[in-house]
Amino acid sequence: TSPADPSVYLDAAGYHVGATTLPEVRGGAFAAGAVVLLARLPTGAVEAAGSLGAGSAHVVGRCSMRGGAERCQFRTGGGAELSADDTLMSARGRTWWQRHYSDGGTTRIDIADGVPVPVPLLLGH
Repeated sequence: TSPADPSVYLDAAGYHVGATTLPEVRGGAFAAGAVVLLARLPTGAVEAAGSLGAGSAHVVGRCSMRGGAERCQFRTGGGAELSADDTLMSARGRTWWQRHYSDGGTTRIDIADGVPVPVPLLLGH
């Protein structure tokens, strides 16, 4: 588990990751140092893509969120690949994704407002 669990949520001001807000620049596209694209499918699933960093530290991600689960794929600028499975958890009025990376790493991604959003960013790793 990472030392500091990140938090995410979506509201009228944008897509929030920790203390950073990515304002919506176009329908479903949020950008400010990182980019997150969200698309709701007619099936109710939400597909997401994200990009963060530069050069060899650059990471792109894709996630598919269906119900209380999310599956993500990440690729670094150096070509390394990693996947993650997220499970929606809730207890004592709090909601979070419990993320399990394919290399054995885990992290908790708090959902500040309790409404699940996809997280196509390599957080807590």
